[in-house]
Amino acid sequence: MADKTEICNLALSELSVDTITLFGEDSEPGRKCRLFWDTTRRTVLTDYNWSFAKKIFALSESSNDSVVNWLYAYVYPSDCITPRKLFSESSDESQDFDVMHSSEGSQLIIVANIPDAYLEYTSDIIDTTLFDNSFVEALKYNLAAKLAKPLTGSDNLKKDMIQLYIAAIDTAKRNNNLRNYKKPDITKNSPFYECR
Repeated sequence: MADKTEICNLALSELSVDTITLFGEDSEPGRKCRLFWDTTRRTVLTDYNWSFAKKIFALSESSNDSVVNWLYAYVYPSDCITPRKLFSESSDESQDFDVMHSSEGSQLIIVANIPDAYLEYTSDIIDTTLFDNSFVEALKYNLAAKLAKPLTGSDNLKKDMIQLYIAAIDTAKRNNNLRNYKKPDITKNSPFYECR
């Protein structure tokens, strides 16, 4: 899998500017890549429910917090970038929840109306060896969009990279749907049952 330097060079190549030898090098492209790297990586992780970054976690109750209109307050997982779904052990149907600051204001909490909740979320994956190819492709274009104006001065090139990023996310969605198998519902309420 690609490392930071390779991913930055993929983005820089899209812009037809000089590439870098090392991620930490003191060149203009190197400095800009470092400036935009982390926020861009986190943005791309947020923009889609990537299977390589998906986690399911049993939440711990926050003992110091109670929130009006919510029965339970849970500690927000430290590696969570985006909560995707909250559910219980007895049902994987998504339940209502919200994210807010704790009563002390020092940490985030998740509030819900179900006990013993589980959270499906996108984890803050930093290790580039875990990135799948679709993510690298999307990250390349998003990073190129961020680098386009400062390195080339071109608003049009930035717009082109944004369009390619959107297309890369759409491709990732299609690829992910092909990889994820869901067993068909064959209960009496299912159209599959009616056909029998």
